[in-house]
Amino acid sequence: MYALLFQGAVDEVSGRPRSVFSNRLVLTNQSFIVDPEKLDKITVSHFFRGRDLRLAVLNFADLRKADFTGAQLQGASLEGAQLQGASLEEAQLQNARLSTAQLQGARLHGAQLQGASLALASLQGAWLNEAQLQGALLLSAQLQRAWLDKAQLQGASLDLAQLQGARLDRAQLQGASLNEAQLQGASLDEAQLQGASLNWARVWRAFGTPNLYLADLRNIDAHQKPWKDNETFGDWRDAIANRGWLRDDLIGQLAVLDPAGKNEPENLLDQGYWDRAHSSQPQGEEVRRNRAKFLADLACMGDSAPYVARGLFHNLMLKGDPELLDAGGLKLFTDQLLKGKSDPTTCPGVRDFTDTDWAELSELGSKTLIPR
Repeated sequence: MYALLFQGAVDEVSGRPRSVFSNRLVLTNQSFIVDPEKLDKITVSHFFRGRDLRLAVLNFADLRKADFTGAQLQGASLEGAQLQGASLEEAQLQNARLSTAQLQGARLHGAQLQGASLALASLQGAWLNEAQLQGALLLSAQLQRAWLDKAQLQGASLDLAQLQGARLDRAQLQGASLNEAQLQGASLDEAQLQGASLNWARVWRAFGTPNLYLADLRNIDAHQKPWKDNETFGDWRDAIANRGWLRDDLIGQLAVLDPAGKNEPENLLDQGYWDRAHSSQPQGEEVRRNRAKFLADLACMGDSAPYVARGLFHNLMLKGDPELLDAGGLKLFTDQLLKGKSDPTTCPGVRDFTDTDWAELSELGSKTLIPR
């Protein structure tokens, strides 16, 4: 009743809250830029440091170079917002909606983005070092040359994400989904990809020393470049680096992908490396059983509950891939999580699951997966 009266949805046409006594800030399509012509000459356009903006609706707002350091933005909606060059360091953005937001060059170091939606967001050159992104949705996000060192991405979805030239050194990607992700030229030094899914990922010129235990490495392609056959590297690079003040930085940072460049990265991961990594994994039922146990244990860890568990079972619901987890593995996974409903000590990771979460988890456990 409280949520209905005070925290209801916002009318998409009028931009006004539907709740009778709404307690959320709604500023859809608003501009916070006083003088756009002077934007390139200033460091901060507007200060929101430490502000309580929980559940705020700032869809399509112009917030370029705004300072949200340490702001409370849990559950806020910033879909389509212009946040280029903004500072969101240490901001609280759990369950925030940032789909299609423009975040090129934004600073999100240490931001709390657990369960946030960043689908189709533009994050080229953004700083996400040590950001908390457990269970986040980054479907088709543009992350070319983004900085994700030590980012926490357990159970996140990065399917179809554009990660060319991104830095993922020591990133925690256990159980993450990177199917069809574009990882050409990405740095994967000590990236933790245990139990992750990289089916059809593109990894030309990726380099580093990733941990790939129980990862799904089917159809990895270390030959395909990120530009089309009728394009050049320069055409592709310039299309990405066309963002004014960010252009020079991105041009330099994407040079690792220049086929005419003289210096290939060290620890280059060629096709032979990926083929050997795939063939060295346990095969058939054994790998699926071991993977199911690993993912269940990961989901049940108390850290970042309930975001990792929720992200993992949502990824499994969407895929329906018996080569990743067959019906037996899926039952093992769901049974372990469902035990936490009656006895939370058996699976602390499902703490704060909603009734919808439990219903969806039960539905997942009852499915018989059919090969696609």
